[in-house]
Amino acid sequence: MTIKHILQSIPSAPPSTFKPINAAFVLKEKPPKRKVLFGTVPLGVPALLVAQGGMGKGFCYADIALSLASNTSIFNGAFEVESSGRTLIFSAEDAIEELHSRLHYVGETKFGSNFIGAHKKLHPLNKDKNQADKIELFCPKGNCCHLIDDSGETTLLAEDFIEYLRNEKGFSLIVIDTIRRVMPGDENDSKAASHIVAFLGKLAEVSGATVLGIHHMSKSGSHSGTPDQNAARGSSALTDGVRLQLNLNNVPSKLLSKHGIPKEQHKLYLELSVTKNNYGPPQPEMVVLKRGEHGVLTHVDFGNQKSATFNQQLISVLAGLEVPAKKSEFITKYSGKNGKFNMSESALREAVNKAIEDKIIIYESIGSNGSGRKAGVLKVHK
Repeated sequence: MTIKHILQSIPSAPPSTFKPINAAFVLKEKPPKRKVLFGTVPLGVPALLVAQGGMGKGFCYADIALSLASNTSIFNGAFEVESSGRTLIFSAEDAIEELHSRLHYVGETKFGSNFIGAHKKLHPLNKDKNQADKIELFCPKGNCCHLIDDSGETTLLAEDFIEYLRNEKGFSLIVIDTIRRVMPGDENDSKAASHIVAFLGKLAEVSGATVLGIHHMSKSGSHSGTPDQNAARGSSALTDGVRLQLNLNNVPSKLLSKHGIPKEQHKLYLELSVTKNNYGPPQPEMVVLKRGEHGVLTHVDFGNQKSATFNQQLISVLAGLEVPAKKSEFITKYSGKNGKFNMSESALREAVNKAIEDKIIIYESIGSNGSGRKAGVLKVHK
C-alpha cells in the first residue's frame, strides 16, 4: 500500500477528532520529489509577492502567466519554467482593461510580431494552440470581493471560486491581487491574516497550483534597502503562514553605480528576491529586472550590462579623439583610478582586447614599434 492509498483511507473527520498517523507507514518509501513552478518556487503552495505600490507587481505576474502558458523563460531569461500550465488571475484591484494592457505589452516583448491583442483576450499567433486560452481573468471591480468574512468563514464568492477549481483542471498558478482587497477587517490583526492564509492554502490544495497573493510592502520594508521577509505590510501572520515569499524592490543605488548605470536610470532597476522558502535553499543570486516601455519587466545580466556600458563609453572616447590613438598609449593614458574608465591598466587592456575581438571597435595595424612588436591604432566603425 502506498502513502497515497494510506492517506486516502483515513476517513474525513471533524476538526475535533484527533487521529495521528504512525510514522512507520509513511517511512516505508521515499518521499516524492517536490514539483517546482520555476526557479526555487515550489508548485502547489500559498505564497506572497510583496512590493510597494506602483513597483510593477502586475507586470511581474503577467509575465509569469504568459511564460507558464507558452513554456518560455520568465522575464526573458531570468527563470526557466518547470511546471507550465494555466493561470487564473483574480484581480480585485484593476479592471479587465488594465489586465488586457499589461498582458498585451508583455506579450509583444516576448513574442514580437507574432503576438496581437484583441478585445479582452490575448492571442499569440501559434500554429499549434492559442496560449491565451490558458489564462483566465476574473475582475470583480466595484463589487465586494471578500473571500472570507469577519469570522474567517468563506463567503459565497469563495465557495463559487473553490467549486470552479474543482471542475477546472490544469492550473499551475492562481494570482490574488491584492490580499487587502479580499479580506475584511484590519490587516494588522493576526487572526484575520491567518484566516486569509488558510484560504490561500485551501485554493492550493484544491487546484494543485501555487497561489500567489499580491501584497504591499511596509514603509520600513521599502526603506530598509535589504530584501527581508519582514517587509510585508500588516500582521506577521501573513509571512509566517505562507510557504514562500518573493520581494520586488529597488536595486541599491551603490550597486547600480558600480555597474555604470546612470543615476537618472536607477529607478528603472528592480530586484526580485526569494526572502522565504520553506522547501528549498535561499535564492543563490540577485535577479535584476529592468522596467522598459509600458512598464514591462525584463531580466538584466549585470555582467553583460557592464560590458555594454564600457563599450559605449569606449566608442564615445575614441570618437572624440582628433587622431586615432595607439593602443598601448591609449591604455596607459586612460587607465588608473583617475582615468576615464576607472580601471587598472591590465583590466583596461583586457576590456579593449575583448571589444576588438567582438568587433565593437577596429584595431588597425601600423607596423612595428621600436622594440619590434606590432603596433596599431584604435578606431571606431564609420
